[in-house]
Amino acid sequence: MAFTCMEAVLGLTLLMYLFETYLDFRQHAALKLPTLPKTLQGVISKEKFKMSRAYCLDKSHFHFVHEFFTILIDVAIIFFGILPWFWKKSGNFLPLACLNKENEVLLTLSFFGWCSDMVTGHRPPFFSLFNFCDRGPSGFQ
Repeated sequence: MAFTCMEAVLGLTLLMYLFETYLDFRQHAALKLPTLPKTLQGVISKEKFKMSRAYCLDKSHFHFVHEFFTILIDVAIIFFGILPWFWKKSGNFLPLACLNKENEVLLTLSFFGWCSDMVTGHRPPFFSLFNFCDRGPSGFQ
C-alpha cells in the first residue's frame, strides 16, 4: 500500500488545522476571562474593556466557523482533484478563444482566471459577513 503525495498533503493540512484550532481555543479561553489584565489597569476603562472583550469573543466565534468551512473547502479541492481539473479545462478553453494551447503563459493565465472565478464566485456568503455585521452586538467600533 503506497503512501501518496495527496494523502501527505491532506494529512498535513488537517494536522495544521487541528493545531491552529487548539491555539484558537486557548486564545478563546483567555478572552473569556472577565477581569482586566494588570498591565491594562488605568490605561483603558472597564466599560471599554467589556466592549472590546465582547467584540473579540464575537470575532473568535466567527473565526471558528470560518476556519471550519475553509478547511472543508480546501480538503474537497485537494481530495477531488479540482485544481488538475481546472488546469485541463483551462487548456481546453484556449483553442475556443483561437489561442495556442501549447503556450504555457497563456495556459497559466487561463488557469488563474478559472481559479480566481472559482474562489470569488463560489465561496459561501459568510466570508464577507464579518466585515459588515460583526460589530453590531458588541457596540465596539
